[in-house]
Order: sequence, then structure tokens, then C-alpha cells
Amino acid sequence: MLSPAAKRHFKLFRDPFNDDVNSPEDVYLSEDQRYVLEAMLQTAKGGGITAVVGESGSGKTTLRKLLQHRIAREGQNIRLILPHTLDKTKLSTGSLCTAIVKDIEPDTTLRSSLEAQARQVKEVLLRSARAGFKHLLMIEEAHDLSIQTLKYLKRFHEIESDDGFGRVLAIVLVAQPEMRVKLDVARYPEAREFIHRCEVATLAPLYDNLKPYLAHKLERVGIKAETVFSDDAFSAIRARWTKIDPSTRAVKNDLYPLIVNNTATRAMNRAAELGMPLVTGDLVKEL
Repeated sequence: MLSPAAKRHFKLFRDPFNDDVNSPEDVYLSEDQRYVLEAMLQTAKGGGITAVVGESGSGKTTLRKLLQHRIAREGQNIRLILPHTLDKTKLSTGSLCTAIVKDIEPDTTLRSSLEAQARQVKEVLLRSARAGFKHLLMIEEAHDLSIQTLKYLKRFHEIESDDGFGRVLAIVLVAQPEMRVKLDVARYPEAREFIHRCEVATLAPLYDNLKPYLAHKLERVGIKAETVFSDDAFSAIRARWTKIDPSTRAVKNDLYPLIVNNTATRAMNRAAELGMPLVTGDLVKEL
């Protein structure tokens, strides 16, 4: 959190990095993030399956909120289904049936047996489809799903429209990188029917978008990035969170929004303590 001293030092009345997303305009979208957001929307429209994969703090939840906002703003005939089970390892067929039925027809009484619920899900989805709606089942923390649940998801996705040429339920899984393990058909061949149908959209780190991201964050609270960061501060932040694997020589960086926010906050707090007018590259290196 930005200290009161740092706010005074940089002439800020609000912390640009804490509780900072209160409207769509507060969100910085790189081309990569725009692509992932569009992939989620097209999945909903086309009845596909997509896994949105990103590290913790990479902006997955923010993209989910943006998708909800865009659907509402554009008047898209898409109904979102969001299971509320906190422990996704326990998300069962019954839980999915409940979520689908209750999110589409909240006043409908859920049938008792699993067989009856499965039939009810199909009836509810088809009624809604006949009324002109598409449906998107979105599951966050999907990396915790069991392989058995992934297999069940494929069964829900198989439900066809009345004319037999369209799907009535699209699926978006929002997950951390561990999801890739569960989407490895060599490891889990029993889930191959789901895995082969699942597109993966990966949220990349900011890296080249670091400066525009920070500039956007600061502009939202009324100041220019050049009044806070020197030019070499951005390259120092990149260097701090970029590593080379000694065995593979692969370059990996962790410049995701949460890490950038925390690094910028620490640097600004330290600059205020030292009475420095700007966050410099040397200061970032010393954090």
C-alpha cells in the first residue's frame, strides 16, 4: 500500500495500485489481453470451450468482470452461469446442474435424482435457446477441477440445439498454469474428448507494455508517469523480474499486474523516504 508520505511526496490523493479497478476505464488492456477477452466472447457466441490460463495476479478475474460488463453494455443475448462452489475440487455433476438451472431459471425447483437433473438441464437450456439466448458456463479456479468433472463438462457441452447444428452451452475455464497439466492428453487420456475440444488462451506478462501500463494507472489518478518514474526505472523493473533458466536458457519474466503494482508501490514509498523526486533505476535495483 502506498504510504501517506508517498502520496504527499508525489502529490497523489488516491493510491493508483490499491482498490484501483472500479470501472472498465480503470483497466489497462494490452493487445494480448484484448485478444484473450475477445476469445472469451467468441467462445460464448460460438458454443466452444476455452481455458484462460494465467499466473496469479495476471488479471484473469479482471477479464471476467470486463466480459460481464461487455455482455451487459452491448446487450448480448448471453446468459452467464457462474458456479459458486468455493472448493472447486468438490464441484460435482450435481453442483453443475444446480448452477445451470438456477442461473437460467432461478424460480425453478431442482429435481431430486441426478438423472432427472440432467434431463432438466437440457430442458432449461433448450427453452432459453428457443428464446434467443446463448449460454456461457464460466468456472474460476478451474485448475482445481477433477479429471472426472472435466469429463462431465464435455457431456454438458454436447447438448445440441433443436436443429442439431449448434451447441447451447459454451464453457470458459479460468485457471492458473497448473491447468496445463490437466489438459495434457498423454497424462489424462480418459479426458481426451474434452481436452481435444478445449482451446487454451494464455495471459502473457506485461514486459513491453510495462511503461504504458504504469502510465495508465497514474493517469487514472491525475498525474503523468514521467513525474514519478525516470526512464531507466522501467528497464530496471523489467530486469528485476526477468530470469534466464541456466539449463534451458529460456527467458522467463513475471511482470504481471499484481507484481508490477507491488514493485511500483515499494519503489514510490522508498523514494518518498529518501526525498528523491523520481523513482530511478538505481533505487529499483536496491529494493
